[in-house]
Amino acid sequence: MRGSGRFPLIILFLVVFSAAGPLDAQVLRGRVIDQEAGSPIPVASVKLIEMHSGLALSSLTNEAGLFRFQVESEGPFILDIFALGYLPHVDTLRVPPIEEEISIEVRLGVDALPLEPLVVTASRSPWWEVTKPRMLWAYHERKDLQEKLGLGRFYDRDDLKMQFAAGPLSLLVEMWPPRAENLSVSLSDRPCEYRYYVDGLKWSGTLQEIPYRTSDLYSVEIYRGPSETPGEFLNSDSRCGVMVFWTFRNAEIG
Repeated sequence: MRGSGRFPLIILFLVVFSAAGPLDAQVLRGRVIDQEAGSPIPVASVKLIEMHSGLALSSLTNEAGLFRFQVESEGPFILDIFALGYLPHVDTLRVPPIEEEISIEVRLGVDALPLEPLVVTASRSPWWEVTKPRMLWAYHERKDLQEKLGLGRFYDRDDLKMQFAAGPLSLLVEMWPPRAENLSVSLSDRPCEYRYYVDGLKWSGTLQEIPYRTSDLYSVEIYRGPSETPGEFLNSDSRCGVMVFWTFRNAEIG
């Protein structure tokens, strides 16, 4: 396995690799940490690129420095990790065809760039922590970050009212159909469907069984495919994308 040279990728489960080929969905978990302090690095950009097909998965690490991918081939893959203030990390790896989850650990060294003189400024809490209930803080923080990265699509109540009036939720799917980024999914007989969440909880039924219309929603998050989907919504049944509905009942304090 060839790494960046100074900070190798560590595989915590050791096996003898077999030749590349298709396998059942395999979970690859990883943790990105500071090389010196050993502390987790949040909001690191992680990309997993299959070298033969060029298909790419992407994610951001959470507060614990963790990321998770679900892959359906052994690779080889290019693992590309970047975090602000750290040296970039590029490595190659294969995913063995075993039933256990594979765990990896990546240590990033600090990028010793000259810094400007320290300037201390006061800042206020984000507006959503003042005006919205705690349940929606993660949504607004995610929306703020994902829009800066150009990932996902977001509709607030005014957008929904203007474009969809009081229409069914299926109008959102018609405008933004799910997208299969994995070749095995796009060629399968199963239809490519979104995984739905309502007020942050996974919805076990169909879209038609969700008891809301667009006029009942506070906002909607739409992620078309795994490369756009945040880590908290990535799982085995979200390979075609995720749609998250937030209702009025959680939109205001009091």
